[in-house]
Amino acid sequence: TSLGVALLTALAGAVEIDMVQQGQYSLLQFGPVTLQVVIAMIGLLVICTSLYYHLKGAFVIALLGCSLAWWVSTSSWPTQIVTTPNTSHINNSGFSDGNVPNLHSVI
Repeated sequence: TSLGVALLTALAGAVEIDMVQQGQYSLLQFGPVTLQVVIAMIGLLVICTSLYYHLKGAFVIALLGCSLAWWVSTSSWPTQIVTTPNTSHINNSGFSDGNVPNLHSVI
């Protein structure tokens, strides 16, 4: 089960960066090699290499390195570290339409 979740998450990430697309003659086909794909593959290589050499924080190292590489290559540095979410569409009951679901019918 956990392998299926991991594969589904990997597929969602690959679709998000256009690494795979809907195929004409099959379900999926490779997408174009873009800067996003190259940075993601470098991040995967960093994770694999770090895990091979038993470095602690392999995923954090790759996350920080890929984030910096993306910000440098696109000149899109973050303007804020933390921001508050926009909650103006939520009313007092916590739901946008005011209807509270009946959870007892689900259980």
